[in-house]
Amino acid sequence: MSLFSSDDSGQQRFSADDFRIEDLPFKPSSIIKWAIIIGSILLTALLINVLRGIYTDLLWFESIGYRTVYLKILTTKLMLFVFGAIASTLITTPSLIFTYRGTLGTLIDTIPAEIQPIIERVIKVVIGIAILVIAITFGTMLASEWEILLRFVNDVDFTRLSSDTGQIVQATEPVFNKNIGFYVFDMPMFILMQNWLQGVMIATLIASAAVYFVNISLRGEDLTVGLTPKILGFASVLIGIFLTIMTLGYWIDIYELLFSSSGAIFGAAYTDLNARLPALRLIVVLGFILSAIFVANIRIQSQRLILFGLGIWIAAAFVVGQGYPTVVQRFQVDPNELSKEMEYIPRSIEFTRQGFALDRIDEREYSFSPSMDANMVEANLETIDNIRLWDHRPLQDVYNQKQFFRAYYQFVDVDVDRYVVDGQYKQVMLGARELFSENLPESSQSWINKHLQFTHGYGIAMSPVTEFTPEGQPEFFVRDIPPKLEDGILDAPNLEITQPQVYYGEHTDRYVIVNSNEMEFDYPAVDSELPVRTKYAGDGGVQLSSIFRKIAYAWEFADINIMISGAISPESKIQYSRDITERIQKISPFLDLDKDPYLVVADGKLYWILDAYTTSNYYPYSEPYNGEFNYIRNSVKIVVDAYHGSANFYISDSSDPIIQTYAKVFPGLFKDIDQMPKNLRDHVRYPQDFFSIQAEKYLLYHMTDTTEFYNKEDPWSIPSELFHEEEQIMEPYYVIMKLPGEEKEEFVLLMPFTPLDKPNLVAWIAARSDNDRGQYGSLVSFIFPKGTPVDGPEQIEARIDNDFTIKQQFTLLCQRGAKCIRGNLLVIPIMQESEDSMKATLLYAEPLYIQAETIDFPELKQVILADANKVVMSDNLDSALAELLGYEGDPASIRSKATQQISGDANPESDESLLDRQVEAIQEIIENLQIDLTDLEKDLEKLLDTVGGKK
Repeated sequence: MSLFSSDDSGQQRFSADDFRIEDLPFKPSSIIKWAIIIGSILLTALLINVLRGIYTDLLWFESIGYRTVYLKILTTKLMLFVFGAIASTLITTPSLIFTYRGTLGTLIDTIPAEIQPIIERVIKVVIGIAILVIAITFGTMLASEWEILLRFVNDVDFTRLSSDTGQIVQATEPVFNKNIGFYVFDMPMFILMQNWLQGVMIATLIASAAVYFVNISLRGEDLTVGLTPKILGFASVLIGIFLTIMTLGYWIDIYELLFSSSGAIFGAAYTDLNARLPALRLIVVLGFILSAIFVANIRIQSQRLILFGLGIWIAAAFVVGQGYPTVVQRFQVDPNELSKEMEYIPRSIEFTRQGFALDRIDEREYSFSPSMDANMVEANLETIDNIRLWDHRPLQDVYNQKQFFRAYYQFVDVDVDRYVVDGQYKQVMLGARELFSENLPESSQSWINKHLQFTHGYGIAMSPVTEFTPEGQPEFFVRDIPPKLEDGILDAPNLEITQPQVYYGEHTDRYVIVNSNEMEFDYPAVDSELPVRTKYAGDGGVQLSSIFRKIAYAWEFADINIMISGAISPESKIQYSRDITERIQKISPFLDLDKDPYLVVADGKLYWILDAYTTSNYYPYSEPYNGEFNYIRNSVKIVVDAYHGSANFYISDSSDPIIQTYAKVFPGLFKDIDQMPKNLRDHVRYPQDFFSIQAEKYLLYHMTDTTEFYNKEDPWSIPSELFHEEEQIMEPYYVIMKLPGEEKEEFVLLMPFTPLDKPNLVAWIAARSDNDRGQYGSLVSFIFPKGTPVDGPEQIEARIDNDFTIKQQFTLLCQRGAKCIRGNLLVIPIMQESEDSMKATLLYAEPLYIQAETIDFPELKQVILADANKVVMSDNLDSALAELLGYEGDPASIRSKATQQISGDANPESDESLLDRQVEAIQEIIENLQIDLTDLEKDLEKLLDTVGGKK
């Protein structure tokens, strides 16, 4: 029978009377059945995949010794998911069921009677699905914030050293007198729960409204008619609960005033504490009163009461919460801002300096000398010997041309460090030769090659930062395959490498299987066409000891070869997550990692050191960095073995309460920095990312005077420099130098500052990395005397450009087919102390590279040096230094010349020794004169022979 009948006009219309469910080409029950079957299969597959991921993760964490860390995170996530799912279900289900039952009735006549039960069943199924979706969504949402819960449960109070008593006291904020830990650890939990409850209530209200509208519409009733007293009372309760949750948000806002950005400073200012604070307190009281009234309305069931209460609430929120503070700010604060904010500006200065550890900076002033002399050279020989002429970007290109040896090797990065070589403290640059199996020839891109044979990189290249050959190439300390020390190095046992394989690095982004039946490619042999082979003997990787593990990893990597390859034995191990940054992030997702891991050679092995940070957005009164965090500490140093893949976490700032909290959460994960082996700790350095953040905040927060800060009388900026003929912001750079008051040179990270919108230097800041006397992490700022003009990097670059002699040399060097690359301009403080004073000058150094336009193969050809009075360019550091000092002798003897001058001034010679030296000098002159006469005689003979004459 047809489902349609024709009306008088002949049009086909749906006829409920003629409808029979048997006439449908399908049975609704069968659709529901198949939907359930398919849904069950998909859910089962999803569950199996989740369990597979947990299983492989558990194996991975167990292989590196951090199984308990993973289980702690996993169980916390699971607990939060279950709690969130159950709690959201308990909130949502009663509301949906009550709304559904409260709107039951006879469906409209146009719906066939046979379809009505199906519609009712569909509505119930949809309600069930909605409850399930809300439970999963809000359970997952809560589980993703596991870190907030663990920090909340294990929080540690912030403390400080009292300036009055010298005792350790609670670190509190000045408004509510609460410990800083309340804001760092507790407030994120309060905010999370308030947002979560608010989200659940919004979802519940939307779902309940949808059920109400659908049910009322299907019954053909007017929406307001369907609003029965029962429904009205229940809706009033829901609104009351929702308003209570909103009121809790306003209660949290009271404490968030300490993070206000509406005033002259960051943090609670005059308007916040004298207008917004009382307004918020009034709104909170009003909110709880109205919530109680709405809940009580379940008996009164008055629609007007709901509307009237909501009107009062909205009016209070806008008029009292927004309008009143705006009026106070405009008419009381703005015309008298400095006097009104005078009490609050010092708070922002103090707490921002605390949040970014600027309060640890030791600020000093010293006198400035415009030019260098021999005394300064002699006092800073080790500093001058370690001027970094090689920039990491050109040097990386050189390494990839001179030290790669095969297309599948590449240097991903070049790091800066320091080593003792032949008894001298040397700044060096080094990089690991990592494997790029994707660069194998197309014919060699087999699964066995990529995953079983070509498994690791090999060795390093290391060169001093100052030295280069006449051809413009770096001198090497360590080079080649296998790695070997450069000839001429007599004493550098810390550079001898006995385990050069790099299984874990910065580019090791694909899985490999070691200890298979295939021998691994180790390195290309020098004297044979056949490569040297090896078998892994380390601890890294998960053992593929069962078919179940093989299946799990075949699924994990979507690679059936793991399961079926005959080359894999029960002793084989699969290594993955070998990228060191990814590896550490997987172990400790709660730490923020520095973007530049660096390579270290120690005990014949290769290690990576990573800096990790703890951060917070909730340090009161501290102005955030780029709108992100307002508290940061470099609390952890992480060491990863390049061969075994093991990772050790060392606490480098034990005063940080956040890392103390994590140590409570994950017992056994962290070790004290004193447990780090000395040969590794000697290479720990102050991290550039942290230093850059501190330097940027210091541009304003070096000002501690209230009026000076408010008027922004002395803002600084980070200077610009030229690189590749393009202007860029100067980056911090490592130097070896002698700081004032110290007896020897040390490894420091340096950054100069200029006044805002002015090119001259005003100060520089140094972060110390060596730990011989426990000085690691100390920050020292040296401020130039006011009224003393000191050239900044941009002025030096301009002087280089304007120097006629240098400009001519540029023209000759940078001819067609070659381009000149001006490297980093380094500003190097040269210090000299006497018994009663300290003075300093600045030495500016910039390398010049020549590079063909067709290939990235730069050559270091010239060295530019400058002081406040002179700019010179020469083909090596010694000759440039000699020219800068006006020394006309052998450039190589400039250091000994300086030493002689100093020793001559400090220890007057006896008459006898002076006479002996004068006799030796006269004899040398006579010998040189005899040589010159002999040469002249030979030249004369040649000339006479040419013209036919005779001697």
